[in-house]
Amino acid sequence: ARNTKDHLTVRALLQKAGVKLISVAQPMLDDSPEGNMVDTIIASVNQFQSDINSRKTKKGLQEKFDSGWWPGWAPLGYISKTVNDKKIVAPDPEGWHLVRKGLKMYLSGNYSALEIADMLYEKGLRSKTGKKVCNSVMTNILRNPFYAGLMRWNGQEKIGRHKPMITLEEHERILQIMDAHNFSACRRRKHDFLLRGFVFCNICCLLYTSDAA
Repeated sequence: ARNTKDHLTVRALLQKAGVKLISVAQPMLDDSPEGNMVDTIIASVNQFQSDINSRKTKKGLQEKFDSGWWPGWAPLGYISKTVNDKKIVAPDPEGWHLVRKGLKMYLSGNYSALEIADMLYEKGLRSKTGKKVCNSVMTNILRNPFYAGLMRWNGQEKIGRHKPMITLEEHERILQIMDAHNFSACRRRKHDFLLRGFVFCNICCLLYTSDAA
């Protein structure tokens, strides 16, 4: 285990179930007081090593963010690229212009996120898994300031060094359009019903939907 508490919990559950662990490589780990002490020490050392590795990883990600590069997965329309032994986010030759086109289309105010996803799919845009971009993902793309050059990560903001698709002013305009369109709610419905779009749940505050077959 890489967590001392988890390790001891599992050991206690096994002992309660009458299971005895025998290690050929570590014969000193028996049920004696000395064996339990050594077992606890080894578990603590494992967690210590895990914590050290975690700290190094977080430090590396923070340094990458501070230098102006995105420390996470490349968003749709971008790819991770190695330049001078450093991984950076660069425009995807196949998807960058399509995603940018979608953002520009939404800026016109004439298309919904779902309509844009359908049209871009016909033009060749695919998700990371090779499928059509779903409405929720397209909505996240529209709301993501990364496409305007602004990185938000771990409670921090910074203008990135990656190539933006739109300006920050255009990003703000997209957010305004989405709010005006009722938070990008999907309007494609198979059935119509009375008071659609007017009645809200008093518990979750979401719109009621029809269960018509």
